[in-house]
Amino acid sequence: MRFIAGEPTVRMRRPYRLAEFGLDEANEAVAYAAAHAGPRQLTVLRRQSQ
Repeated sequence: MRFIAGEPTVRMRRPYRLAEFGLDEANEAVAYAAAHAGPRQLTVLRRQSQ
Protein backbone atom coordinates (compact mmCIF):
# COMPACT_ATOMS: atom_id res chain seq x y z
CA MET A 1 0.00 0.00 0.00
CA ARG A 2 1.13 3.53 -0.63
CA PHE A 3 -0.43 6.92 0.00
CA ILE A 4 -0.61 9.76 -2.51
CA ALA A 5 -1.91 13.21 -1.61
CA GLY A 6 -2.84 15.84 -4.12
CA GLU A 7 -5.56 17.35 -6.24
CA PRO A 8 -6.97 15.27 -9.11
CA THR A 9 -8.38 18.14 -11.18
CA VAL A 10 -8.42 21.91 -11.26
CA ARG A 11 -12.14 21.89 -10.43
CA MET A 12 -11.62 19.93 -7.21
CA ARG A 13 -9.87 22.37 -4.92
CA ARG A 14 -9.89 20.32 -1.74
CA PRO A 15 -7.05 17.87 -1.22
CA TYR A 16 -7.74 14.16 -1.14
CA ARG A 17 -5.95 11.16 0.32
CA LEU A 18 -5.41 8.14 -1.91
CA ALA A 19 -4.50 4.68 -0.60
CA GLU A 20 -3.21 2.45 -3.39
CA PHE A 21 -3.16 -1.36 -3.19
CA GLY A 22 -2.04 -4.05 -5.61
CA LEU A 23 -4.54 -6.64 -6.84
CA ASP A 24 -2.98 -9.23 -4.53
CA GLU A 25 -3.92 -6.99 -1.57
CA ALA A 26 -7.66 -6.78 -2.37
CA ASN A 27 -8.79 -8.01 1.06
CA GLU A 28 -6.56 -5.47 2.81
CA ALA A 29 -7.88 -2.73 0.52
CA VAL A 30 -11.51 -3.51 1.42
CA ALA A 31 -10.71 -3.57 5.14
CA TYR A 32 -8.78 -0.30 4.85
CA ALA A 33 -11.60 1.39 2.91
CA ALA A 34 -14.16 0.32 5.53
CA ALA A 35 -12.01 1.56 8.41
CA HIS A 36 -11.06 4.88 6.77
CA ALA A 37 -14.24 5.86 4.92
CA GLY A 38 -14.95 9.55 4.62
CA PRO A 39 -14.94 12.55 2.35
CA ARG A 40 -11.89 12.85 0.09
CA GLN A 41 -10.67 9.34 1.01
CA LEU A 42 -9.95 7.16 -2.03
CA THR A 43 -8.92 3.51 -2.02
CA VAL A 44 -7.62 2.18 -5.35
CA LEU A 45 -6.69 -1.29 -6.62
CA ARG A 46 -4.00 -1.27 -9.31
CA ARG A 47 -2.65 -3.97 -11.56
CA GLN A 48 0.99 -4.73 -10.87
CA SER A 49 3.28 -3.58 -13.67
CA GLN A 50 5.50 -6.25 -15.20
